[in-house]
Order: sequence, then C-alpha cells, then structure tokens
Amino acid sequence: MLVPIALLGASIAAHLLAVWTQIRITPGQTVAHLLVKWDGGIYLRLAQYGYPRHLAVGSGARAQSTLGFYPLYSLVVRGVVEVTSWSYITAGLFVAIAASAGAVVVIRRLAERLCGPEIADRSVALFVFAPGAIVLSMSYSEPLFLLLSASCLLALLDDRWEIAGALAFLACLTRPNGLALVAACAAAACAALVADRRRLRALVAPALAMAGFLVLPIYQRIHTGDFLAYWKTQHRGWGQGFDFGWNTLHESAGVVVHPFRDFNLFMSFLGVVVIVVGAILLVRWRPPVPVTAYTAVIVVLALGSSQLVSTFRFALTAFPLGIAYTRVTRGTAFAAAIAVSAVLFAVAAAAATSVIYTP
Repeated sequence: MLVPIALLGASIAAHLLAVWTQIRITPGQTVAHLLVKWDGGIYLRLAQYGYPRHLAVGSGARAQSTLGFYPLYSLVVRGVVEVTSWSYITAGLFVAIAASAGAVVVIRRLAERLCGPEIADRSVALFVFAPGAIVLSMSYSEPLFLLLSASCLLALLDDRWEIAGALAFLACLTRPNGLALVAACAAAACAALVADRRRLRALVAPALAMAGFLVLPIYQRIHTGDFLAYWKTQHRGWGQGFDFGWNTLHESAGVVVHPFRDFNLFMSFLGVVVIVVGAILLVRWRPPVPVTAYTAVIVVLALGSSQLVSTFRFALTAFPLGIAYTRVTRGTAFAAAIAVSAVLFAVAAAAATSVIYTP
C-alpha cells in the first residue's frame, strides 16, 4: 500500500502547488474553492439540496441542473456532513481524496495480478500523473467510481460474483459509464458459463449490475415523471449525447488544421490520441475478458460522445489503458512517457484553475 499512497500524495501535492500558485497570481479565491469548481460545485449542490422535481426549460445554462448528475458521490458527501458537521466543501474533498487513496491501492493490486509487481508500480505512477488525474483531488465522482470499478474487476477475476455485482451496482449509481461494468460482469459470466454450464452463480453479477443501472431512471421517473430526465438534462444543458464518434472525428480534424485555436479542443484531441493508441496496445495485450469488456465500453462512450471535452478525465476511468502503456515502456521510454504525462498534468492543473480548461 505504501508505494501507491506515496505516489498519490506526490500527485496531490503537485496539484495543490499549481492551485496555490494560481491564487498568488490572481488573488481573491481560496485553494479549497478552486478545487470544487466545474462539475464539483454541482455535485456539492446535489449533496446539499437534492434533485429538483421538474426538468429545467430551455437550453444551455438555463437547462443545467443537478438532474444531469448521478447521486452516489453526493450521497456519501452528505452522509459525511451529517456525521461530522463539516462544511460541504471539506466533506466533498475528503470523500474524493479518501476514495482516490483506495482506488490507487486497488488498481495497483489489479495491475500486479495481471502483469506483476514491477509493472504495477509503474502503472500507478503513470495513472496518478496522467493529465486527468487532477480530479483525484477535486470534488468529482471519478475517484469513487475508480475505487468501485477496480474493486469490481478484481472480484470478477476471483469469481466473487456477489461482491462484484454489488460493487457494479454502486458504480452504476456513481457515473453513467457504470454501463462498462454491466458489460464486464456479463462478459465474465458468459465466459464462466461457457467453461462450466453449472456455474449459474455467475449470473448474479450482471443481474445486480443491470439493476444498479436501472435505479436512476426509475427514481427519476418517480421523482420528476420522466425516465429520461438525466439524458434530457445532459443534452439540453451541456449538449451531451452519443453520435457514434462523428463529432470526435470532426473536431479532431479541425484541431489538426488549427491546433491552437481552442485550448480545450487541443487538450481533448491529445486525450483522444492517448485513448486510441492505448486501445491498440490493449488489443495487442489481450487482458482477461472482463477487463477488456470494461475498457472497450469506456472507450466507446468517450469517443462516441457528441461533445469533445474532458477526454483526459474519461481516459482516467479507462485505467487498464495505462497498464497497457506500461507493459511496452521500460527504462528510458517509460521515463519519457511519465515526463510528458507529468507536464500535461501540470498544464491541466494550471489551466483548470485559470478557467481556460474544463477538467
């Protein structure tokens, strides 16, 4: 546990240094408030006030509401506030950092199971200094999702079907890409049944995962009268949807022609490149079925989005891609890879605090 926790501590310290430097340049804000910007502020609002009973009308900023966010991270934050009487900002950052600590330990354990201890340590180093890793110390839901996802995959590899299903159930209440764990559980169950048709217990995992995926739309139907409240809010408020990668191709082509026209698009394009190369390396690696299924769905959801934004953050949840990179980079090649990643990490941290980059 010591190595991944120490690496995470170094990553968080580097992020905090970037934020502190920013407030020295442009005073008037605190470090804590800069760490709960962007989506983080909406998650804390959800923790404090819950969901509205009606969808907002119109589009753009007028249509943005907490209905476009999944509840588990906010529920945990609210629970911490009620137990400790901390502020929502303090509780939000505590939950995120605690979940990040758990996530790096489990990811290291999973990587060791797949590739051995040396690659496991290097995978964690690449993970915590990935550009999207700035959200590991922000009030975002990714740390909790990463903890649940990595734990679920580890449970699937050990044929602990009930535990894997329960973890997938919770992950599906944390982020929409919990759908990837539904696929992982289904793929693992199918592989188990092909090997032995009597292993019917394996079906527990995908059943629980699918139940978790259905909880939010059913709740929102009861609460707002609309099964699709989440997707409608995302589409109207943020322009998010799924277009099978057309927008990703279009925007990426624009960045190639005019690379520095839009900093957000430039960073997102780099994220797309990282995901595509990582996917090729994953295919060459051929990890176990549940790991492959999970990563494939995350990649499809990231590249198929109708908005090319925050791809480095989406790539972070596809953490097996980092293991695939680490498998083929050693010595000087790995040092170069982590140096480039750390530079992009620093750029993302500084740009996110100066409001020119959306993490």
